[in-house]
Amino acid sequence: MCRKAGMSDATFHNWKKRYCGLTPSEVKRMR
Repeated sequence: MCRKAGMSDATFHNWKKRYCGLTPSEVKRMR
């Protein structure tokens, strides 16, 4: 999942904390 989105592990963990439970497509809509 991280590789597909082009995110590093650290970025992914920050994203997970911030958007806890949201899918990447939902996050893109929010931006």
